[in-house]
Amino acid sequence: MENDFLQKVDLTLLQKDTKMSLAQIAELVEINPKAVYKWAYAKDDGGSRPTYNAIRLLKEKGASDKALFGLDTVVESPGVDDAEFAEKVKGVLRALIK
Repeated sequence: MENDFLQKVDLTLLQKDTKMSLAQIAELVEINPKAVYKWAYAKDDGGSRPTYNAIRLLKEKGASDKALFGLDTVVESPGVDDAEFAEKVKGVLRALIK
């Protein structure tokens, strides 16, 4: 089943993000290199989109949401370091045990 993403994949940015050639990307996601080129075209022009598993593998290699979906993802950090967070979790767990 084909994914109906609206945005084309930015192959140049994808290569930059992953530090891989299009041939290496094709090998990673186990498709023909020509199929990777189709990600850059609209569906009406014979384009296709990467599968969920391909997206997962590409994200693991550093692909950005901008390259894959045409949008920037902003994740707000609560500004808490791991040690402080761990201590708070321990405190909550201790309270639950009592």
